Formats: sequence, structure tokens, C-alpha cells
Amino acid sequence: MMSGRCFGGLRACIMRCFFVCAGFMLYIHTGAWAAGPPTAFDIPPELSAWKSWVLYGMDENRCPDRYDDAGASVCTWPSRLTVAADPHSGRFDQQWTAFRDMWVQVPGSLECYPNDVKLDGNPVPVMLRDQKPAIRLPEGSHHVTGVFTWKDIPETIMASPDTALVSLTLDGQPVAQPVLDASGRLWIQRKASAAVQENRMDVRIFRLLTDSIPMMTISRFRLDVSGQTREVRLRNVLLQGAVPQKLTSPIPAGITPDGVLTVQVRPGRWTIDIESRMEHPVTQ
Repeated sequence: MMSGRCFGGLRACIMRCFFVCAGFMLYIHTGAWAAGPPTAFDIPPELSAWKSWVLYGMDENRCPDRYDDAGASVCTWPSRLTVAADPHSGRFDQQWTAFRDMWVQVPGSLECYPNDVKLDGNPVPVMLRDQKPAIRLPEGSHHVTGVFTWKDIPETIMASPDTALVSLTLDGQPVAQPVLDASGRLWIQRKASAAVQENRMDVRIFRLLTDSIPMMTISRFRLDVSGQTREVRLRNVLLQGAVPQKLTSPIPAGITPDGVLTVQVRPGRWTIDIESRMEHPVTQ
């Protein structure tokens, strides 16, 4: 059995012979080397059968080079992205050109996952790659569509940062100059939200009781916040007789011994956990 090292050396040797023989055959036919190295159309019929073997694992070499960097290949090209958003749903469609089979990023994220994604009108599975939704795109030109479902229009939607053109419609009204930044965030309502959105907050409390000595409780607060960044105070957040022991929060927060929870909130959904113990035995 031939080892991987020997196999690699044999492959490299055959590759060199492939191009040398192709050049020699071209020399015989033209009588000179002036024509330059052989292209895909110059390969003699005697060597054509080796083409797929020699180029195995070199798919990027079949892709066109960047206009500003001959050493970098461009294997996919996302054209115009059209996004329409309303208070309850959104949809997108985009044109793609692929020069080989590969994965491409589609609009969306873990928090705003695309549904009913179709490739040229046919349903296609969406997989997570590098924590981004993606589909497998075959070689050629394609049309990709999909929809979103949400309770409120998000501030941004992630898209391929290589997208050439963007058209955005917000609640039926076209946005004159939609912004797609270098990280691939398409801003949906960055300016409008601060001006018209109310300061609202929905608070839900869940509690886990551990029957131990002393009895322990975990109070979980789920905050749904909209509007401006601000400080809020929530009173009587603990059970009667509970002493706070530990607070875990992704945003600045603090709690006083008498059970006043102070939080610096900003738009989004936040989860705060407070672990506490009961001062006295609990009988009911």
C-alpha cells in the first residue's frame, strides 16, 4: 500500500508532468513557446483524462480573481438583496452567482432565523455555519428567497457583507439609503426607532424553590425592553423573608437588602437571576 507521503509526491510529479507535457504538445503544434502556458482549452486530448485528478482539491483555481488582487479568488457573487419588513414579518430575495459548489450566507441570525428559504423556487435546508444561517449553492446563477417572523421589527438583520446592492422597504415605504455595514449588518430602523418608539418594559418573574435548610430560592426576571436606555427600580422583587445572596445579570444591576432591584436597561430581552436564602423556617 502506498503511504500518504509517497502518494503526495507521486501526485506532485504527475502534476508537473501534466503541465510540462501540455506545454510540449503546444510547442509541437505551434513551433514556439511564445503562446505562453497552456489554458484549459490548450490541454491536448491525450492528457484530458487526467484533468479532474490533477485539479482535485483546487476548486478555487477555477474561480475568477479579484480585480484588485490577482492572488485572491472570488467563487461567489451576491447581487442585489431586497428586504421588506413590517411589524409582524419580513421577507428577502437575492440573486447569487456561484463559480463552484459551496456554502453561502443567507440573511438572518440565531435570534432572527430565516424560514421557508427557497433556492430557485424549491425548498432548501438552512444550516448554521460559523453561527450564521447558510445554504449549499450549486455552480451557476440562482435566486434565493426566505421569510422572517417576529413580534417587533428588529434593529438589524445580518446579511453577506459582500452584497453588491440593497433595496429596503419598511412597512410599505422604501428606505432611500439603506445601510449595510462592513460586518454585514443591514440597519432596518436605527434612526426611526429612537424617535417614535415608546419607553416600555414587560417584566415576568419565575421562581425555583429548593427545599433545604435553609430554604433557597432563585428568582428569574425576564425583561422585554423598548425605547431609550434608562435606569429603572423594581420594588418587592423577593419573597418575604428572603435575603439576597447572589445576582447574575448581563446588564448593570444591583439589589438592596430590602429587595429593591435597580437596573440600567436598554432595548432588548434580558434575563436576571437572584439567588437568596430564607431567614426563618418556612412552613407554608
